[in-house]
Amino acid sequence: MRFIASFFASSAPTETFRAEAEAALFSPTSPPPKNGFTVQALTLFAIGLHSDNDQERCAEVKDKAIEMALDLRMNLKDFSESSTDNTEGGRVLAECWRRTWWELYFLDGLLAGFHQKDHFKLWSVPCTVPLPCEELDYGHGVIPEPHSLNQFDERYFAAEQIVFSSFAYRIDAVRILGQVLAATSDAADASLVNWGLHLPDCKKELVGKDCRVDEMLFQAHMVINASTIYLHRPKSSLASPLVPDDTSCTPESKYSTATKPIALHTAKAIQAANTISKLITLPCPLIKHTPFFTCVITLAAIVHLSACSWLLHGDEGFLAKERIRLGVGALKTLEEVWSVAGCVLMQVKGVAREVFSLQVPEGEHFTGIITEEEVYRYIEEERTLEIIGGVADYHGLPSLDWNGEL
Repeated sequence: MRFIASFFASSAPTETFRAEAEAALFSPTSPPPKNGFTVQALTLFAIGLHSDNDQERCAEVKDKAIEMALDLRMNLKDFSESSTDNTEGGRVLAECWRRTWWELYFLDGLLAGFHQKDHFKLWSVPCTVPLPCEELDYGHGVIPEPHSLNQFDERYFAAEQIVFSSFAYRIDAVRILGQVLAATSDAADASLVNWGLHLPDCKKELVGKDCRVDEMLFQAHMVINASTIYLHRPKSSLASPLVPDDTSCTPESKYSTATKPIALHTAKAIQAANTISKLITLPCPLIKHTPFFTCVITLAAIVHLSACSWLLHGDEGFLAKERIRLGVGALKTLEEVWSVAGCVLMQVKGVAREVFSLQVPEGEHFTGIITEEEVYRYIEEERTLEIIGGVADYHGLPSLDWNGEL
């Protein structure tokens, strides 16, 4: 905890705290106990290592947390129920164990998506752990009867609507990411669309009546839109060998000339990147969001850079550049806290310099590029939806006008 907290204090001895955490968790002579609390510590340490831009060690620590969690059978409902009693404190501890499992699951999925060099190990692991409750209930220590994954998956057909927590929708978002990474593209595309279509009214607004952003729902939208880019960008005109895109936070494009890019995939990837830009503009300090938002901002910036270079001109090109500036500005803010943001900021700037220096000879076109008319038609349709929806065009996300303001 001191290691992670030290990122927020420039004078704190971050490296000292990191060394202490490393020694406590991996001492060969005095290893930590094999229990749920150690799984929590390993999970938090892995998150801190990612934020400190040590991706290799982060993956090793995360895998250690997974190994211990599975050895303890934390993926089963019995773990949280058998190790607690039915007192108020026991119910809080049971909820704590549920959240520990699902946070590790979320971490495993995100890291698999960001780098796509490792498998989403926990995606295929049998799991009977109930879903977490709302953050407010957990904070107050008032834990309701938990809902199961089966109840959540059958919510579309339930006779009466059950209100699930924002955390549950966050979990579902990373489960869908697992479909994307498993290359079940048809099912994944349907799941991505269904996720938004079936949000209940109480979950369609990211900003509550108290003017605070629902962080769990924010992260769910973050994952859904990143997953959309992962799914559609490789099949679009945005994946080009001429546009460098391999950063510390994003997978290298699998560009292929074997198939012609499809306009639909290009449009969906751009739409998702636009929505991520809108997430940046929500009324909440960026440093209060998850450090993983850094990688999602970077992913959106890469999409915008490709679109700005090859597809969009005039007013649309101007708006794409504004979104790139928005992403760079967000990374500049985040680098004050997270080392990984400073690293990818330099990489994104480098990509931008290369992209904006590229010149397409007059009369020539990029191989496989979709027509400008197709992109303009898509963007016009998106703008029509924004007008119809008023200030909240996409599940509670604010409209981003030409000047980049709310």
